[in-house]
Amino acid sequence: MKKILYPELSYKLTALCFKVHKELGRFCREKQYNDRLEQLLKESSILYQREYDLGNLDSKNLKGNKVDFLIENKIILEVKAKKFITKEDYNQMQRYLQSSDLKLGIIVNFRNTYLKPKRILNTKLYSDNSDVNSDYSNRFSNSDRFEILEHKADLKIRVFGKTKEKLFENAMVGMFEAAKYEKEIKSQKSKVKIKIKSIDFVSLLVDFLSEILYLVETKKLVFEKVEFKKFTENEIEAILTGIPLKRMGVYIKGVTYHGLKILQKKGTFEAEILFDI
Repeated sequence: MKKILYPELSYKLTALCFKVHKELGRFCREKQYNDRLEQLLKESSILYQREYDLGNLDSKNLKGNKVDFLIENKIILEVKAKKFITKEDYNQMQRYLQSSDLKLGIIVNFRNTYLKPKRILNTKLYSDNSDVNSDYSNRFSNSDRFEILEHKADLKIRVFGKTKEKLFENAMVGMFEAAKYEKEIKSQKSKVKIKIKSIDFVSLLVDFLSEILYLVETKKLVFEKVEFKKFTENEIEAILTGIPLKRMGVYIKGVTYHGLKILQKKGTFEAEILFDI
């Protein structure tokens, strides 16, 4: 059986975070969430230190690195109120964990419609990602496929692919991940054929993702795999593998051409895609 770090304490913290989210909603400031969470930690008799300076653990290397909460000297809890948790947030947590030799961090983003606390393991201590609830293994391992970028009004991702086909597939997966589309667990998979013809390669990517969004609405499927039967600079024939849609997080109105370029850097194709939401 795979080991889960601090299961009982993690469960208590998650329950408190859900309570805060239910009480305050999505659009408060981080300080408001932290204040209410602190009250609940006191009521639950959970030992904590707020705005804890990790320099207390190692003044030489960690001075000035403050975390929102240090829970029972075991778990770093970081509270966010932003549109998306980014790779930079994950990297920051990793720096905290690895510098302090703590084992587990949790990032909670209260801006989410449906709260999803992110468990992050110290990869220096757990390179095998043995914690089955660690979000490192299922979200941030996608960092070589796509990144979710900060944007004030819309949704933006940066996508990578060793081939053009992989670029397109990763763009589809990244779009679903950024918009937080949830799939039904243990549901039967479906196959859908698509044919797309466009005026150029950039338009082909836009049309491909637009077709995917149309199929999400009409067939209520989230697609996880693409098998390309034909792939040229302006034409695609493919078979999509999809799973029934459970819940749509962010509604995407459309795929835009704004700033869209497909580049090749050091043998890898790359594109930044902006979605209208």
